[in-house]
Amino acid sequence: MSARKRGNYVAFEAEYCYQSVGSPHRNEEEQIAFFISGLPDAKLLDGKNVGYGVLQTWVGYKDACINIAKCFLSTKGNDDDPLLPLLEKGEIDEWKYEYKWLDADLYKNL
Repeated sequence: MSARKRGNYVAFEAEYCYQSVGSPHRNEEEQIAFFISGLPDAKLLDGKNVGYGVLQTWVGYKDACINIAKCFLSTKGNDDDPLLPLLEKGEIDEWKYEYKWLDADLYKNL
């Protein structure tokens, strides 16, 4: 990502390297995970002079959606649990781990 200062804002020329989760052509659960992992759309930032705070917020929402999509296709506490390594490394605590799984369960129940 490159940034250059212009007046009171920073313009970014970003390459978004998020990989989709799921598949648009498989079963319903994979299609839903694919849709969730595409949120928020990077097209919202294209061609705009985006400041660091906006970009940072967008990345936070994108990371949350990717985690929800990964959890959507996995089982809590099993080998395929994408949050378990983060919990074991200490990057997230037990409360955050449970909260993120509740997010995924909410989408499954919807």
